Amino acid sequence: MATPGSTHASMLGAMRSIVEQRGPAGLYSGMLATCMGVAPYAGIKFGSYEALKGALSSVAGVEERELKPSHRVAAGAVAGLLAQTVVYPLDVVRRRMQTHRGAGALYDSPLHALRTIAREEGVLRGLYRGKQVSK
Repeated sequence: MATPGSTHASMLGAMRSIVEQRGPAGLYSGMLATCMGVAPYAGIKFGSYEALKGALSSVAGVEERELKPSHRVAAGAVAGLLAQTVVYPLDVVRRRMQTHRGAGALYDSPLHALRTIAREEGVLRGLYRGKQVSK
């Protein structure tokens, strides 16, 4: 029996359906978008984490190695938030490519998807869909 919100009774059933509809390559929809987001995410996260630790040590007037664990956690949280915000559009693309139903591909490539979504839906309502803070 399918779970609420699901159209498949099992993961194996979902995989069979995807292969039937889109071929074996359909199992890897969104993989390129995922790979495109990994390097920028890691670079932004680690770079901003190091910059934030340096800024916090200057403000606190201590060496970086003397920062409190809470300062390091805060720097890590802010760095992760910043990195995720920058690469979020690629997550939107990945999800759309993975959840698309039908035989044909929804977009030619992740870059085509980014351009199409931005043009048709806008940056905030399309590429950052679900990321907005409610008013």
